[in-house]
Amino acid sequence: MCCQSGVFQKNVLKERTIFIIRHAKLFKAGLKNPAKNNLVRKKQIISTYLKKEDLDVMAGIKRKRFIGKSIPKIRKALKILEQLSEKYYPYDPSEIINNLSGIYSNIPIAEFNRERYGASLEWLGLKEVQNDFFTENLRHITTSGRIVRSKSEAIIADLLDSNNISYKYEVEIDVGNKKYFPDFAVFRKSDNTIIYWEHFGLMCNEDYANTMLNKINDYHSAGIILWDNLIMTADSLEGSIDAKRINNMIKTVLLT
Repeated sequence: MCCQSGVFQKNVLKERTIFIIRHAKLFKAGLKNPAKNNLVRKKQIISTYLKKEDLDVMAGIKRKRFIGKSIPKIRKALKILEQLSEKYYPYDPSEIINNLSGIYSNIPIAEFNRERYGASLEWLGLKEVQNDFFTENLRHITTSGRIVRSKSEAIIADLLDSNNISYKYEVEIDVGNKKYFPDFAVFRKSDNTIIYWEHFGLMCNEDYANTMLNKINDYHSAGIILWDNLIMTADSLEGSIDAKRINNMIKTVLLT
């Protein structure tokens, strides 16, 4: 960071020095000709009868004085930065972790550097678990090669991938005294919030629909609130899915 600051200040110093050199004649002319521009008389700025061109010269004089005051300070700051850069050693978390011993060496780097990697510890703790529920349905392959349980889930996964949204499939979470495996878990970077996503397919089946409602109620009791940190989508009664509508929802809910 000190190197970046040094480069920035060197550029500012160069720009302001060039400005003073290029405009020196203009300012001298303005200062030596008070009768012409009514700006300076006996080192006093006159504020009456100023014309537009007079205001431009005054603005230039103010800028010149400001730049003249700032150049010594920039030079001093650059000298300090140069001294600092000789002793500065950049912080490299991976180097530190590589020098750790024992069990600490296997901990993901993001655990030690939460801000840099933009992930919460809670998100890191969510693990994709093999759900034994109807494993025979795990046969639909997404474009990224992930295996999911339905065509609709494959479409949703592909839409998340196309929007460059990281997600986890079927993480295990505790909801009251039950364990649930939401179809997707998404980390929304804009507010560091974990969003769970359930997609329901057999809406024409009454038992399935009742199970869905009970699951939503359980989520709500655990603080996982629909359209707050829970997304719910479903196939139509005919079994179709509106990918365009879901994609618009992704952009609205997860990318804003």
